[in-house]
Amino acid sequence: GSVVQLSVCLYMLLAIPIYSIWIVFIDDFALYLGLGDDIAHLAASYIPIMSLYHFIGDGFSDTLGGLMRIDGKAWQMSVVDTSFSVFHTLGIIVGMVRFNFGLVDVAWLEAASSLVYG
Repeated sequence: GSVVQLSVCLYMLLAIPIYSIWIVFIDDFALYLGLGDDIAHLAASYIPIMSLYHFIGDGFSDTLGGLMRIDGKAWQMSVVDTSFSVFHTLGIIVGMVRFNFGLVDVAWLEAASSLVYG
């Protein structure tokens, strides 16, 4: 338990500055790669949302899921993970096909889903 707490604290201390740097410089990096102004603008809109998604999902949800698996609840977590993945994928498909979601809309859907499950 204490090792997991330490790893989550270390993750938070390292992830916040790294995600912040990535958010600030992503448009310049896209331009450096020669991807164009449209891609740089899209990346600048997309990366902050996906950073939030990964911060929550990778730092907290995966950690709690790992603890549940260690505690002998592996098959229960597999059922929950599979069910959520199916609903998550269907939500993205419905959003793109029915509601004509763009990349940033899908990113917001990802961030919302990380708040619900991770």
